[in-house]
Amino acid sequence: MEKQIFVNFAEQNPVNSEEFLAYTEEELNQGLILVYLDMDKLLNQDFLELLLPSTLPLTETARDLFEKSLAETKSGFEDKLTTLEKIITDRVAKQSCGFLSQVSDIPRLYRRTNREIPSKPCSYLVSLLDPIQTFATQNQDNPFLSKWLSLIFAQVSLQFLAQVRDILESVQKMEESLKRLRRVRDKTTGNSKSQDDPKADKVTDDDKIRLQLLFDVQSYGQAMDKWSVEQNPDFIQLETLVQEATNNMELLRLRAVFLQLHQIRPWSLLNEKTSGQKPFTNVTSEWLLFLMNK
Repeated sequence: MEKQIFVNFAEQNPVNSEEFLAYTEEELNQGLILVYLDMDKLLNQDFLELLLPSTLPLTETARDLFEKSLAETKSGFEDKLTTLEKIITDRVAKQSCGFLSQVSDIPRLYRRTNREIPSKPCSYLVSLLDPIQTFATQNQDNPFLSKWLSLIFAQVSLQFLAQVRDILESVQKMEESLKRLRRVRDKTTGNSKSQDDPKADKVTDDDKIRLQLLFDVQSYGQAMDKWSVEQNPDFIQLETLVQEATNNMELLRLRAVFLQLHQIRPWSLLNEKTSGQKPFTNVTSEWLLFLMNK
């Protein structure tokens, strides 16, 4: 929509069309913001006082008609201002959302690759947040920045949620399918517990996928906190989704993840009275909660 506005302007001004369309995305964004600020300033003026000289004699009927006309004009300006605000925030959100396609690559990173347990967010988060960071830096003194960031994060969160939900559903279906195949194979071979049993003493590839999504979503949420953006409903749902997905992991896997992430000896977490016991024998739910919040 906004691109068509620029094209129409260029067509109506052929002398400067090439120069106009040569502007960068950031320059176009800043141009739109300047227009928005000018329109907002105009709307905060007293139209009647601005356009109608106090010395101009008007009948009461004529004055009423003039005021109604100005009210309609002001209402039209407000609608255009809302449209312009949407264009500004949509442009930034679109740049960020372009990197969300990389979320679908996470399963390929961990399935049958023997990769280490994830301990940090994926690199696409940096690219995703960069347009928002640039926008926030350039407009740090803008009185509308907080509102615009909320609108931007709301759009990104909606698409992020859709991507993560699809992956988790796919992972669950794959996991259930593998379980059925293992049960059939174990019945055939007579094994009571196969080497690939999901309850075996290891973290599975599916666990790694879920944990990676958890790290990514938490990193994204920290960026919202950095700019004091209130959590939107889609982000809350997104955060709940990844937390529930990882909370369903067995205790044994959580132990392995905890050790991998923090690289510490488990008995260092226990007091002296339990130092001789097996690792994590007395680990309480607080330690598990600590892990899930990392």
